[in-house]
Amino acid sequence: MQLNKENTRIETKGLVMVAMKQEKIGTRNGASTVHDVMSLAMDLTDVRSSVRGRGRYVPTGYVGYDQRVKGLALGKLSIIGSRAGEGHDVLSLDIARHAAAADVPSCFFCPDKSAIEIGRRIMSAEAGVPMETLFSGNDLDEGESVLCDAAYSLCERMPLYIKAGRSMDADCIAGTCRGLKQTSGLKLVVVDGLPSIVDHVDDEPRVLEQFSKLARDRDVAVVLTDLATRGPLRKPGLGNLINGEAECRYADAILFVYRPEFKCACGGDANKAELMVLKHPWIQPCTFELRFQPEYSRFTNH
Repeated sequence: MQLNKENTRIETKGLVMVAMKQEKIGTRNGASTVHDVMSLAMDLTDVRSSVRGRGRYVPTGYVGYDQRVKGLALGKLSIIGSRAGEGHDVLSLDIARHAAAADVPSCFFCPDKSAIEIGRRIMSAEAGVPMETLFSGNDLDEGESVLCDAAYSLCERMPLYIKAGRSMDADCIAGTCRGLKQTSGLKLVVVDGLPSIVDHVDDEPRVLEQFSKLARDRDVAVVLTDLATRGPLRKPGLGNLINGEAECRYADAILFVYRPEFKCACGGDANKAELMVLKHPWIQPCTFELRFQPEYSRFTNH
């Protein structure tokens, strides 16, 4: 946590210097030379890249994706979609866990699950104790107790905040984020269940715009999950998202969790998974292999 505070101090000092330089340009009839603009852009890149060696990105914990694009951009909105049952909810909680484990202050919002269920899912994923064991109510054996105690100790140090319950809308989420930004230096906001926080599907574009603004105004990475239509049994695309046009307009990146052999009549490996990049500002659409572990409610690097 001390390192996190020091990084924030260094970045803040650097950004103040950049802001002072920014005030000096734009005085030539309200326009700036390209040299001035490029100089400012380079200074901003240098300042932000010096912090943690990662720049302005939040790690997802999925090695292939993070190595390729550095993670989730601060100040930007990202969408994670999947067809029903294929795991967008699991992946979103994974990302919040991984970021907090890397000392990135994060908040996970979920209107569709209770806080107790989310806690058990985190415990299962961190401890490697099966979900069935934790939900059954049976006593843990000695080995499972040791694993759960270790995971609990780890979670004590994780800057991860959770808000669950159905009485939740975009304004409520924004208010919580505003408070956590001031008190804890919030960097990542994950909202699992876009359809659950809007009254009607026609309201989704307005809510997407609201979350895009939240990301910019609070300088946080915002992740929303959305459920896609199933459609034909082929690889999904942006057309599978109900509000794909609005999501393309407001989201910096759109990811899709795809399990090609999930519910496949031919059998096969139902836990084989792909993290598909459908939209990104500076890479072409591509795919990263993952592995779904339903017994622990998590995805892992392939």
